[in-house]
Amino acid sequence: MSGARGERLVLLAAAAVAALGACNALVGNEDVSYIASDAAAPPADARAEDAPPILDAAAADSGALVALATEGDAGVGKVAVDGTHVYWAVEDVGQVKRMPKGGGAVETFTAAQGAVTDFAVGAAEVFVNGYGYGTSPDYKGSGAERLPFGGGAAYLPMGCPVTRFTTGVAFADPHVFYGVFKCNGDVAAGLTLVRASKADSYTAATASLPDAGLYQPVAPSAVIAVDANDVFMTVAGILVRVAPDLSAVRGTAGPFAQALAIALEPDGSAVYLREPTALRRLVRDTFAPSRLVPIDGAVSFQSEQRAQIAVNDTVVYFSATTGLFRMSKATFAPEKVLPGPVAGVALDPTHLYFSSGSTLYRIGL
Repeated sequence: MSGARGERLVLLAAAAVAALGACNALVGNEDVSYIASDAAAPPADARAEDAPPILDAAAADSGALVALATEGDAGVGKVAVDGTHVYWAVEDVGQVKRMPKGGGAVETFTAAQGAVTDFAVGAAEVFVNGYGYGTSPDYKGSGAERLPFGGGAAYLPMGCPVTRFTTGVAFADPHVFYGVFKCNGDVAAGLTLVRASKADSYTAATASLPDAGLYQPVAPSAVIAVDANDVFMTVAGILVRVAPDLSAVRGTAGPFAQALAIALEPDGSAVYLREPTALRRLVRDTFAPSRLVPIDGAVSFQSEQRAQIAVNDTVVYFSATTGLFRMSKATFAPEKVLPGPVAGVALDPTHLYFSSGSTLYRIGL
């Protein structure tokens, strides 16, 4: 990395930390200091499928808790819903599946690269991200992919030369956003946020933000959330707010202990950020902290995409190694709904959907 580039990145990092310090001074240290738990974290190689099933007999007998699908030895990760279907990632075999929320036939969409760590539901497809580096001109072996509901798979454009690592994916019609690490083939390069659009049939990288103002010397795992007004991305413990056309960074917050998941308040007023043993609520436009909720023992798996947050108008749900948690916005006091471990979680108006081990569940609200 050149001296000028290194100086620029150091200055950006210093500015981000200084901005966070200013916010701390405004709201008081009590609300923003990180609170660690005394509970021991599980081994780094802990997997959901290594733990006992969480199905509660009483809940199952009452019909409140229903097992929708089981994937045998494969782990079920992220979960999502749209108006008609529930979706889930079968991580190690590189698939996203969906079924009608009321039950019915299961459809399977298979990624070319054989692994899925993150996905986003589009208008007529799912967008997925997997593992590893790609070094061939056609991107085989790595990269974000588009899996149309009608079948097939196509890699999304990198906007980079051949060496890259992709991470994170989010969709806001008509755009899909994803991160590219080591863009330009530079082993010391940071993260580039890339956007592809429906108007180009997702075949061109229509905009990019080099490095997103961030630098991380090892491959990061980015978490991305997006709406019509902003793109939010976390990497290396920093939360970044970016204009949807990727023309400018609008704000940064952090560093945090580790950013495992983010979610937006339904009314757009705030951002939730999940750390291993705490949940933060940040004012959207300023990133000023409004809540810090310590969560005893609520850690996540080693893969960042195994933590999710789901929010409606009154309640926040989140997944953890130790269970499925619920938190009323009236009290911001977390309670364990079911014992763990839980990976994915998603909400619709009447049900909560979540994954544990190799099984996808539904429970009534």
